Amino acid sequence: MSGKSTKKSLMHCAIDTNLLIYFFDSRSPWHKKAVGILGAAEMNKLKISGSELLFAEMLAYPKLSDRAALDIESKLRLLPIDYHSATLEIFIKASTLHRRYSSLKLADAIHVATAITAKADRFMTNDSVIIGLRKIEGVAITPLV
Repeated sequence: MSGKSTKKSLMHCAIDTNLLIYFFDSRSPWHKKAVGILGAAEMNKLKISGSELLFAEMLAYPKLSDRAALDIESKLRLLPIDYHSATLEIFIKASTLHRRYSSLKLADAIHVATAITAKADRFMTNDSVIIGLRKIEGVAITPLV
């Protein structure tokens, strides 16, 4: 018998902030999809990664009260997401992506660079600019819709 495992590895998806926005907004037409994706991760059917930048983008909304921001922050910490720190390697990769794809905003480039560095199979987003790139360095860009 060879030492190789026959166990199928989990799909590894990195996420954009819009998935979390849909998760927290029960009125969103994509709310159920976001709940399903995070639920699959909770049941260990899917691995989800994301940049710690997700926290900043979720908590920076000017109309959030301090109390609402604290509530969202605590919920973000409990979600089945493997958060990755923004390292120098990620910043360098993001700056390269931003130069290569001029329509890609720097924050989005950081999210995609995190997906690449985390070795995700897919990057899930509803951002039409990112979706238009289709695949970046082995990471398939997948719309949430």
